[in-house]
Amino acid sequence: MSENMITKFDEYWKESHGVLAMATILDPRFKMKLLEYFFPIIYGVDNTKDEIQKVHQICEDIYMRYESSVMSQASNDDITSKPTSSRDTAPGSDMDSLDAFFSWNSSTSEVFVKNELERYLEEGTLPRIHEFDVLGWWKLNGVKYPTLCLIAKDILAIPISTVALESSFSTSGRIVGPHRSRLLPSTIEAIICTQNWLWAGKKGMYEFA
Repeated sequence: MSENMITKFDEYWKESHGVLAMATILDPRFKMKLLEYFFPIIYGVDNTKDEIQKVHQICEDIYMRYESSVMSQASNDDITSKPTSSRDTAPGSDMDSLDAFFSWNSSTSEVFVKNELERYLEEGTLPRIHEFDVLGWWKLNGVKYPTLCLIAKDILAIPISTVALESSFSTSGRIVGPHRSRLLPSTIEAIICTQNWLWAGKKGMYEFA
């Protein structure tokens, strides 16, 4: 029994490990510090460095994926909003010379610019606050970290459930049986929703005016 539980735990942990780690890092009270503290306890001192590197790589991959999407959207917006005045694009104009200067300046200047994730992780953690609104914090700091803010809204908004995945969808198996296999999808949805609402009403989860 215990071996089956461990196998199931490892199966789910492998799937959610990266997302959970990213959610922890996106909490400005924890960042990588929480992982650096608990990973030696979980994985042992010898394996801590490799595990932290794995998590850091996962975070980098997620960040780069979002950043490329943001840059692509910004590029499309620039193309659609770029003025088409012949005065601005005429050869020899002042704007043409300035564009050439900025292009030359960016190609000749070797300045290492850190991305949002690196700058965020380098900053210190916030003190412990019990009633801390992490999504509210990211909303306030969205201008400073626009890409990380998008990641935070997607990952931190995922509801946490202690119910196994199979249990969450087992209701449909009890409704759509051999003798009721021709129910319309809309009917099945209505039955499941009604059942949830009735149970919620009995437990006092909802208050009806």
